[in-house]
Amino acid sequence: MKILAILTGGTIGSVIHDGYIYTDDNAKKLVVNNYLEKNNNDVEFQIVEPFTVHSEYLSHTEINALVDIVCDSISKDYDGIIVTHGTDSLQFTASALSYAVGNCNIPVLLVSAQYPMADFRSNGQINFNGAVDFIKNKNGTGVYVAYSNDNENVEFHQGNRVIMFNEADDKVYSLPPVCVNSALGKYQLKENSETLVITVSPGAVYNYDLDGIKAIILRPYHSGTVNIKSQEFLNFVSEAKQKNIPVYLVNLKKGINYESVKKYEDAGIDALPFCSFASIYMKAWIGNSTECDFDEFMKTSIAGEF
Repeated sequence: MKILAILTGGTIGSVIHDGYIYTDDNAKKLVVNNYLEKNNNDVEFQIVEPFTVHSEYLSHTEINALVDIVCDSISKDYDGIIVTHGTDSLQFTASALSYAVGNCNIPVLLVSAQYPMADFRSNGQINFNGAVDFIKNKNGTGVYVAYSNDNENVEFHQGNRVIMFNEADDKVYSLPPVCVNSALGKYQLKENSETLVITVSPGAVYNYDLDGIKAIILRPYHSGTVNIKSQEFLNFVSEAKQKNIPVYLVNLKKGINYESVKKYEDAGIDALPFCSFASIYMKAWIGNSTECDFDEFMKTSIAGEF
């Protein structure tokens, strides 16, 4: 059994010093070393360390590096790939890799931790061990996030279906899995996504500067609604359309919707099929970085996002 371990830092590769969490080149190897010590070296790990950062510092540079490494490695003689990662932007990297290799024939698993490894509350080792077991047991192929919400049972979330952490806890959730039959292969992101993300709220101001913006993503209320009666909001959407900037709305659930939803098309808002925000944000970034029919690209399921 041969596994490629891509170690990138994050809380799972950090230490606590003077009350703050810092990444550490030695600490990020602990999950691998701990596994080998307790499992009689039953797995051969090849370790790659492309960078060491907390995931809030993730940029196009780190994502492009991971896409390159994973794309170049899936055709080699690995039984699987494990990427250690921070939790803050975990779902964005999971989507980025899903668009690249979501239909690959080996498992690619991202693992993280809510506390550094030296903290007894950490689920980092549990998540890593679960990812190894997933590969050893040949439980699936494609991109997944391996994460334990209770420090006992590890759940596996399809990469392009992961929902962002909420404000109340460090748990990972995801939309129901779908069949992934395609992917883009290797790509390179521009430095800037050229995408404006707006989270709606009462009394919001919409006087955004749209210079350099190529797409707008609306994050509505939980029921998929926005204040369609706000003239300022409607004027903003109209200005975007006049500048040929598409406006997409995510998180509109299937089934019965509120009457305001009927007015989206008239207002110039494209409501996308129910999906995770991270998958659509990364899709827009990829679309703005490559040669494609952007609107068709955004509305077509590429790697299990819809």
